[in-house]
Amino acid sequence: MSIPRPVVNIGDKVYVISFDGSAKAKREGGAFGAIIWKLSGWTVEKAASGYDVDLTVNEAEYRGLLLALDLLNGLDVQRLIVCGDSNLAIRQLRNKMDCKAQGLQLLRKKCWDQLKTLPKVELFHVRRDWNASADLISGQALQRQAGLPIVEEQTLADLVTLNRLEELLDPTSGKLTNDEKAQALPVRTRSGTRQEAEQSVDEEIRPVESPSRHLTPDVLAEMVVKRIRMERIREAQDEESWIHNLKKFIRGDMTHMTSRDASNSSKLAQQYEENENGLPFYHSRGDESSEDRSAVMKLVVPETLKDDILHHYHSSLEGGHQGIGRTYHRVRQHFH
Repeated sequence: MSIPRPVVNIGDKVYVISFDGSAKAKREGGAFGAIIWKLSGWTVEKAASGYDVDLTVNEAEYRGLLLALDLLNGLDVQRLIVCGDSNLAIRQLRNKMDCKAQGLQLLRKKCWDQLKTLPKVELFHVRRDWNASADLISGQALQRQAGLPIVEEQTLADLVTLNRLEELLDPTSGKLTNDEKAQALPVRTRSGTRQEAEQSVDEEIRPVESPSRHLTPDVLAEMVVKRIRMERIREAQDEESWIHNLKKFIRGDMTHMTSRDASNSSKLAQQYEENENGLPFYHSRGDESSEDRSAVMKLVVPETLKDDILHHYHSSLEGGHQGIGRTYHRVRQHFH
């Protein structure tokens, strides 16, 4: 279905919310993240994450939206565009899906009580890969089991780099003159009228080509994601004593290591190598060439990240279409 794109005038005070929630059963808690974007420059006005115990994934999604709505306090919001990758939460908020769970009913009501106070609100479901910025901060909160306001400049810069909602803008669409193009900024959304919204409730926002971009967003995002993932894995590895000791032993640093730790590390060291980023990799054979060895190297994943790796692999575009058993065996090919 072709989804009409309403026009946002440059002078309009438009804010975009992106939110996300995640939970892991073994950790008995859930995390959520929220970002307030200001158009038309797509700058981060505010961002924060939160964490609470005994949260389901759907409850965490709603908590992410509630956090975002709280962040709006003090802002002059004339129009609000809400983007989330939870189809359930968005459809329930649009009264297109029954909300039977008692806990979700309360959260839904809290969201609506705040949304009703705003002049104009539009709710849109987006694909998960277009919600990477909010997913980042909720994932970080889940890892450290604590939320916080996002104020660090590097993290804010990462959010901007990962933001793919920006690509939903189509500055060349429509039959506008050059002067008109300078005054209007079309936004790719799901509908422009109530009737169109009813017809397109199951549609996701779709990306449009942006020929004016000087840098490829996928390349930038991939670089940031890799760096962030390496930092998270490195931190988690250092929290697991045997991995931390093994890394020190491989580097030849045995200070503050007991003789038992050094002995245990020496027995393992022949099967591990450390790459240039300080991450240990496992290989099962010792007689292959360097080229062959690099092909069978497996990243060492600490216990605290195993559920995350399995979850993200299974939720990927490829993994989501196969059984959890096949996903597990695919993960074993790349991780140790």
